[in-house]
Amino acid sequence: MYGGSKMNQTKEANNKDKRPARLTGEDNVFGNRLDELKEEYGYSFEQIGNILDKSKQTIIGYRHGYRFPQMRDIDKLADLFNTSVSYLLGETNIKMPSPLEKMIQNGNFTYNGRELTEEELYRVLEHLRKKNKEDRAENKDSEEKA
Repeated sequence: MYGGSKMNQTKEANNKDKRPARLTGEDNVFGNRLDELKEEYGYSFEQIGNILDKSKQTIIGYRHGYRFPQMRDIDKLADLFNTSVSYLLGETNIKMPSPLEKMIQNGNFTYNGRELTEEELYRVLEHLRKKNKEDRAENKDSEEKA
């Protein structure tokens, strides 16, 4: 008997070493959000695979954290689920992009059908900076009280 079970065990051990590390639980933000949105929108793994031109097994790999999609596929998924790439990647917990985020992504800075001037854009930016500073101060106060 040539090779025997010892050879099979060695082959199996070598294959395990070549597998990528698997993300699980909270570490698998992308996979968890993909699963949540898949259920919310009623898609199957196979349907998502067809949309991305990937196999069902590849999409399942994304879900279970042992594969990760390319950016162009993450962009397609964000469009499919009407969400942002930032949400899919766990950079934000805001599922739907705001109209302002859409304006920024599209480079379409209009208000009431009129393109904003450079001066108006600077005013918007200053307002956002002021609001961000207020929010940080409010968060700091609430953390100190807790």
